[in-house]
Amino acid sequence: MKQSDPLLSIKRKYSDDAPEHTRKRVKQEGSSELTTLFLGQLPYDTKVEDIVPWLKTILKRSGCAEDIHAVRLAGGAQTNKKFKGFAFVDFKTRKAAKKAKTYHGTLFRGRKVSIEDCKRKEFVESKKMTKSKGAQNERNKIRQLVDPNTVNRLVKEICVSSEGTLSEDEFDSQLKSFLSILPQDVLNAALLSIKKQASKAPPARKGPYFMGIVKKVSKQHWERSDSRNKNTQDGQT
Repeated sequence: MKQSDPLLSIKRKYSDDAPEHTRKRVKQEGSSELTTLFLGQLPYDTKVEDIVPWLKTILKRSGCAEDIHAVRLAGGAQTNKKFKGFAFVDFKTRKAAKKAKTYHGTLFRGRKVSIEDCKRKEFVESKKMTKSKGAQNERNKIRQLVDPNTVNRLVKEICVSSEGTLSEDEFDSQLKSFLSILPQDVLNAALLSIKKQASKAPPARKGPYFMGIVKKVSKQHWERSDSRNKNTQDGQT
């Protein structure tokens, strides 16, 4: 009869790469003291079956050698990735975790091991991120320069004056939405340009064709505006 490997049974019993499930299971068993510690500076060939016996030896004198609930390696065999040199250990009792912490800085397989509380750091936004968010919020505010009702009125007027060349149905919601983010003088110029070019647009492609006209007029406006601002700055220097 083939004997079972005691080290393999340790790995099966204590290895657990699902901390949330671990906590739920322990709660169901009646323990509310589950405590997780971080173990760092471990040799890169460390396995679960190396950590558990070492911890058991530490905890044996305090009578809590059986209070190790799970060991999760960062990377390693559990995730088919290279072990990253640290692990998380769940203890069933705070007493066991407190005892293990007293061995912080002691040797584990020839290296000084780090044993610390496992706490998630509170995330604090940097000044740069806050400033960037503020700028984004300001950009979002400048979405609508002309009231939708005004856009609808101007579109209707340009269609009436086109003497049948334009129809309000050809100005879909996307086109009107784009028109509303333009300064009103640019909006007026775009509508006049659409009226002028309407007869050249294929019947089935009028929507995209008009959008192209609006974008072209808008681009020309901002290029002229940038040029004026540059000339003003050059004159002041």
